[in-house]
Amino acid sequence: MADDLKELHEVELEMLLQLRRICEKYKLTYYLSGGTFLGAVRHQGFIPWDDDMDIALPREDYRKFVKVVNKELPDGMEFKCYATDPDYHHPVARLVNHKVCVINHSFSDDRIEPAWIDIFPLDGMPDGKIALKIQKVRLLWRRVTIGWANYKDVQDTKPNRPWYEKFLMFIGTTLKPGRFMNLTKQYAKLEKALMRYPASKSRVYMNFNGAYRFNSIMDKKKYYGKGALYTFEGEQFPAPANYDAYLTKIYGDYMKLPPEEKRNTHSTELVRK
Repeated sequence: MADDLKELHEVELEMLLQLRRICEKYKLTYYLSGGTFLGAVRHQGFIPWDDDMDIALPREDYRKFVKVVNKELPDGMEFKCYATDPDYHHPVARLVNHKVCVINHSFSDDRIEPAWIDIFPLDGMPDGKIALKIQKVRLLWRRVTIGWANYKDVQDTKPNRPWYEKFLMFIGTTLKPGRFMNLTKQYAKLEKALMRYPASKSRVYMNFNGAYRFNSIMDKKKYYGKGALYTFEGEQFPAPANYDAYLTKIYGDYMKLPPEEKRNTHSTELVRK
């Protein structure tokens, strides 16, 4: 596994360098996010047991990125998202490398997928308490309908789901209301809901499709500021300026290492050809 991860990390870093080149060419703002940002701060590179990467762009920059990325990528690499590919069923966009594949064990049936890094849009949220609650309910409902419409592709091995998610998944997999729903249309409705409050005009950023959902709502000035450069595997990449506030909000005591059984969140194995 150690050799697999080392090789996978090299492939993912290559993709990240391509992403940096494209964003710099088109003057797009992007940030190391989630576990990748944690790795930069705590390890100055990859978390040794992590098997993917997280990158986030403000929604306006994300939309520009989607339009140009595939014409800029070298052979073997591709950007995939549900907004441009109706056969792509992941809620999170990915930059993939078809030359290297992994076995993903996070589904009920193991899948062979190209190596990837996750690409997230950062969206805005309203300031008022009532409007904020309404928007949260709106977004959660959109996630429910997507889950139902995507019932054949549910990641049912995710640990520690709250009871209401388990209940809604039970409805989705037993009654199968998603049979009568078009997945592409459900994704389009989510996109429309997410862009209801433009990121550029909002006081906050939120990574709704990320692992931390509403806990990712952060004041742009307090957490992101003008951004700062961090060392990651000997290279420099931008991330939120206030790393301590950001990582504490997401992870709590972020310098404390997790137990070994939680160190390979996607349970991936490299496929050697």
